[in-house]
Amino acid sequence: MTRDASGTEAGLVAIERRTLRALIDLAGAQQAGADEPALAQELAECCMELLPVTACAVLLADHDGELGLVAVSRCRARVVGLLEVSHGQGPAIDSFRTASPVHCEDLAVAGARWPSFAPAALADGARAVSALPLRRAGRAIGAIDLVREHSGPLPEAAVELGQTLADSAAIGIARTRALRRGERLAEQWRLALDRRVLVQQASGILAERLRLPVEHAARLLSELAAADRVEPHALAARFVADPAGSSIDGPALVRALERAATGRNSEH
Repeated sequence: MTRDASGTEAGLVAIERRTLRALIDLAGAQQAGADEPALAQELAECCMELLPVTACAVLLADHDGELGLVAVSRCRARVVGLLEVSHGQGPAIDSFRTASPVHCEDLAVAGARWPSFAPAALADGARAVSALPLRRAGRAIGAIDLVREHSGPLPEAAVELGQTLADSAAIGIARTRALRRGERLAEQWRLALDRRVLVQQASGILAERLRLPVEHAARLLSELAAADRVEPHALAARFVADPAGSSIDGPALVRALERAATGRNSEH
């Protein structure tokens, strides 16, 4: 094997290794605690390293399905991405909506398709753009812009690799979102449980102070909270903060409840 052939083979092996590492990192980045912007930035940098492009922009949809620019590899990609978001048109917008690749080999002839985006992107130095969707379970969650300074098609091999990178990133982003949703749900359950415990504790304090059954004390707490236009757990927190009950005036509570009842009767 000649030295040139050996060097070429070594270079191909190095590229394959970098590609494999990129796919692993993109799909499993959430295991290291990466958030969406960090994962999107990793995708942009991988595309710059492995694809024949000038710049890369990553756009992701929010909970309302609106695309936003999340990461870029260079300033030119930032301009392209911001133009698409601001004008609501461009390759990435179409790619996201159709969940399919969208190629523009020459922005100079794309004015009819994207009348606002195409001339603005051209003025900034972009000449060709390929947009690839970030797909998960057949649905697009975003898109990437692969920007080039010269007109012409993006090689098919580059398109295939770019789509593979985008799909791998989509896996990581979907898992990260699922993890965040799980964390939010767990926090909501914890908060609900804490509030329930507060109400139970306050009901016990009221029951002891007023010599009432716990069920009656809980109802009293709820009605008093409604009269004061506060949540029961907020009122309960005041009682629990004073375990001795020295600030809890039984007759005052009864009078307040009577006033609330009178107010309700007058409304009717």
